[in-house]
Amino acid sequence: MGLNHALATLDDRAQRAALRDGILECGRLIGWATRTTIVFTEGFTRRPWKRCTRLELSAVLDELRSIRRAYEIRRRTLPGIRCARRALRTRRNGRAPRD
Repeated sequence: MGLNHALATLDDRAQRAALRDGILECGRLIGWATRTTIVFTEGFTRRPWKRCTRLELSAVLDELRSIRRAYEIRRRTLPGIRCARRALRTRRNGRAPRD
């Protein structure tokens, strides 16, 4: 029973380490520093970085992936939106804005 528990613990530790690596990589892809990603994780889970469970780390990774997708969508669509907003925006006196 002791050996099985040790293997299960090692497996849990390995899984948490892999999730932490994934979180840090996703943070890098967003453009965050390592410390920023860790602080985000700690705030999201309300736990210290080293005490986060697999479930919590998985939830953080999902959230970071959502943020990354949102950044990608915004990056792809932003130039068109900017032009449309600029064209629709008028000053109070009815004239086009100065750029």
